[in-house]
Amino acid sequence: MHGSDLRWIWLFTAIVVDVGATIGMRANNGFGWDVLSLLVASGYVIAFYSLGRSLEHGMKIGVAYAVWGGLGLGAVAVLGAVIFSEHLTGIQFAGLGSIVVGLSLLKAGETQPREFTSDPSGTRQ
Repeated sequence: MHGSDLRWIWLFTAIVVDVGATIGMRANNGFGWDVLSLLVASGYVIAFYSLGRSLEHGMKIGVAYAVWGGLGLGAVAVLGAVIFSEHLTGIQFAGLGSIVVGLSLLKAGETQPREFTSDPSGTRQ
């Protein structure tokens, strides 16, 4: 498997595990010292490990963190509404839509050629 594929697989693993841990924390009504809390904590450790592996395979930190934060936030908001009947307003749905647009622009920007480069003296080439 190519390194660019692995960076995305590890990133999406981080997102899925992070979302699962967050939903688990909500299901547990917080964080205590029971088995579910240990699973939640383990989930967060696995999520950060997976993010690190994504970075090892060449994922840019800015893109990784934006995708992780954006998709994670969207997934938790939607799952919170579906599983826990947490109401989302129209403005909140618009915010989720803006996350999708922002993530699309980040991804599109990865393939755009650089318009200019600058040397250490600050002049454009």
